[in-house]
Amino acid sequence: MKYLLVLLTSSLSTAKVTFQSQLAKKESRSVADNIFFNTLIFFAASLLFLPYLFSASLKIWAYAAVYAFCNVLFQIVYSVALSRGNVSVAVMFANFGMLVPVAFSVALFGDTPSVFRIVGICLIMVALVFTLKKGGISQKGYRWLVLFCMLANGCGLTVQKLFALSGEGGSIFSFVSAGYLLSALMCAVSYGGAVVITKPQKKMRLHGRLFVFAIAAGVSLGAFLALNTYAGKTVDGSFHYPAHSGCAILLSSLAGTVIFREKLSRQQCIACIIGGVAIVLMNF
Repeated sequence: MKYLLVLLTSSLSTAKVTFQSQLAKKESRSVADNIFFNTLIFFAASLLFLPYLFSASLKIWAYAAVYAFCNVLFQIVYSVALSRGNVSVAVMFANFGMLVPVAFSVALFGDTPSVFRIVGICLIMVALVFTLKKGGISQKGYRWLVLFCMLANGCGLTVQKLFALSGEGGSIFSFVSAGYLLSALMCAVSYGGAVVITKPQKKMRLHGRLFVFAIAAGVSLGAFLALNTYAGKTVDGSFHYPAHSGCAILLSSLAGTVIFREKLSRQQCIACIIGGVAIVLMNF
């Protein structure tokens, strides 16, 4: 069951990133555009389990609010990273955020990773450092962008883990709907502020394809959060987060190469190979 959860969550994550990348790379003209796209994505995700929203308790709304704050910070920066660089690199760093909840699980909940899994985590760290070295990322300021992606995603995953283990952990669909509705509202406010402050020179073109991509990304995102939260409740965090992250890195690298015709540098290819070895070790 845990292997199926890893496959499903990584597949949904890759599908969401693919649709989001279509928006970020081909439709976006400014940071404000990326915020607008995320507003649509979050709203679509909140509608997936809308009936459960009305049964959400105040405690669920509190968890959802904290998650939404972390999520909005992550997704806005993530969209900018996707628009400015390779999908593979942005996804790799975003998934390295799992190191935060893994450390949290070990420190506070006593999860004990096996020797193989510890080696797998170390290899993921090696891939991180290897990518940050000269030649791995060439864009000016991009290192800080993807590092922030990693940290913000890790904080969101930690909130998700805490909710899954709380007394409200059985109301996953309520948490998903509330979390993404609040994320959409926060993004809408951020979009208004971004338009006022940046005053984008080029206006965004609204058309049907844009909304199709946003809805598809939102549905994938909502289903992903529900499954990932369930996995946080039922599967050892020292296994699920690294295994999911490694698998998502490989799938997104494949999607970036096939769909967006991206070319990985030698260092980036080696980092992906190291990630693949880490996945094998995580399954022992």
